[in-house]
Amino acid sequence: MKRLLVAVPFVALSMSSPGQAGNQSPNLIDALMRVPSPGISMTYEGVIARLSDPIRINDVDGNGLDSAEIDLISQVRTARERANQLLRFLAFDLNNDRQVSREEVDRVDRTSIGGGADPRQVLALFDATDINRDQILDWDEMGAPRNNGDTSYERTLQTIVSFDPTSATPFTLEDAKTLADQLFAKLDADRNGVLDRTELAAGRR
Repeated sequence: MKRLLVAVPFVALSMSSPGQAGNQSPNLIDALMRVPSPGISMTYEGVIARLSDPIRINDVDGNGLDSAEIDLISQVRTARERANQLLRFLAFDLNNDRQVSREEVDRVDRTSIGGGADPRQVLALFDATDINRDQILDWDEMGAPRNNGDTSYERTLQTIVSFDPTSATPFTLEDAKTLADQLFAKLDADRNGVLDRTELAAGRR
């Protein structure tokens, strides 16, 4: 089963995607730098890797990366966060009613099997999660993600995909190479196959 985790129409390389001039246009260079790729530099091969690896990881149907797959990434991330939150609290559900009361938390923390956590921290987390202040955490409260809905990764992918050279179709590995070629033709002033700080700054402008 493929892992879910992303990849870029080009335009005249003002680095702004079509139809967004004048608005705080998303910047391709900044998006590329945010793609997780430890140890990969901004060489020609490195840029292709930054554009291609997300496609290989996230392209579920094999025809390229599109918005539907990026939405799926968001759904999977949210589901995992919800599961982690539920697990954190269900260890206190002593009567198995899928709810956790403040009394249950306090009782567990008073035993030797409380896990060694500071009771004050556990109760503070309980109070922060108890939205309606009824001293009981229901399923929705326990499962609410704690990262305030951070979608920065998905936004990065959407920015990159918005630069697809063939925007009528999903972003493919061929599109990634075409985009890398366009980037280097425009920005690699010394033609050494590496985008240095000066060239990257020019791309951001």
